[in-house]
Amino acid sequence: MLRKWAEGALNQAGVRWVVVQESSSVEVLKASTLAGLAVGVFQEATVSAVDNLRTLTPEEGFPTLPSTEMWLERADRELPRAARCLYEFLLEQLPPWDG
Repeated sequence: MLRKWAEGALNQAGVRWVVVQESSSVEVLKASTLAGLAVGVFQEATVSAVDNLRTLTPEEGFPTLPSTEMWLERADRELPRAARCLYEFLLEQLPPWDG
């Protein structure tokens, strides 16, 4: 989703771009960005949690991307083990929750 938004915003702004790194791993993408090989599209929580990552601005020629919101809800009943494991995994892996 983030990549699709970035591509659309760059195209609409007339900014030329090429894909230099593709990965399903955020860690790989962060490493490529930190090495100076690319710019990346990350959630704000990721940028603020990593030294030397920063948000590129319209003043630098980069378009503003839409903001998003994420919710994780759980049923108020006993869940199957697989659903409980997934819920716990997401709580551990996703950025810190506000409340």
